[in-house]
Amino acid sequence: AWVPEAPLYPYALRLAPARHLPDLGACGPADRRALASLLVSVAGRVERFFGGPAPYFLWAHQRPVDGGDWPSAHLYLEINVVWRAPGVPRYVAAGELGSGIFFTPQEPEVTARRLREAR
Repeated sequence: AWVPEAPLYPYALRLAPARHLPDLGACGPADRRALASLLVSVAGRVERFFGGPAPYFLWAHQRPVDGGDWPSAHLYLEINVVWRAPGVPRYVAAGELGSGIFFTPQEPEVTARRLREAR
């Protein structure tokens, strides 16, 4: 799991299987267990950091389903917590939506450190 370099939300994380897989359907039983375990661990850190359940988006990024091979497609899950602080929503501003450039008031390294420390 890692914090992306330019996240949309201050508390954003990406999780990927230990080996290259193009989509969820390519995951074997061990891959699914490992990814599920990582997801539970990361979600637990988010909840411990925020002091309880925190709302988040969970997206699965995977190979397109257009019948192509897509050998460079990599499966990863993305979590975006909708809070910028406990109980404080992160509102996306009109300028961000209009320009496609998103401002996050916290460096990704700070997010990573805070979540690592949430044991």
